[in-house]
Amino acid sequence: MNRESRHDAAPLHGAAWGCWLAAILVLVTLTRNPWVLGLALAWVTVVGLLAGQLPAEGRPALWSPWRFGLVVIPAAALLNTLSVHVGTTVLARLPASWPLIGGPLTLEAAVYGALNGLALTVLYAAFVVFQRAISIRAIVQLIPRAYYPVAVVAAIALTFVPATLAQWQQIREAQAVRGHRVRGLRGVLPLWLPLLTGGLERA
Repeated sequence: MNRESRHDAAPLHGAAWGCWLAAILVLVTLTRNPWVLGLALAWVTVVGLLAGQLPAEGRPALWSPWRFGLVVIPAAALLNTLSVHVGTTVLARLPASWPLIGGPLTLEAAVYGALNGLALTVLYAAFVVFQRAISIRAIVQLIPRAYYPVAVVAAIALTFVPATLAQWQQIREAQAVRGHRVRGLRGVLPLWLPLLTGGLERA
């Protein structure tokens, strides 16, 4: 397939992307097998690379899935290790008098927490691909007309954060043109109201 035919290809219907996302959700929800989760992540990565070659109106994600995984997987492993004291391979012990985190810290709890983080990474990557491959308008059109208020709320929810970030960038540029730099909490507080109202209007 050459470059011209690739760009002329019609994007998939929104319902097809919805079924794909639902399949990922079901798969990740039902298992914590590391091989299955690894294959799911590879599958999402390949689909994301192919979807990146198609014309789409979706917005880029705030975080890349890899950066998300580098943060979430260690955090989930640490949180599960400190809060779940189950397993036979004891790595360390905290005083039992410490609330919530007191007790043995086991390797099994750390591995299970890391797998939970991997599952969240797969879900996040799938939503990033879904957002990149399909426009907000196509997502809203999937909602039946009888649920018009739900469609409006969904559209606002999906576009509020990107719209607010765009509004923040415009506010910073306007402040820079005026020779004013936003510094510290005192400089940010007066901008909250125009930032939120502008982001909501854009959404």
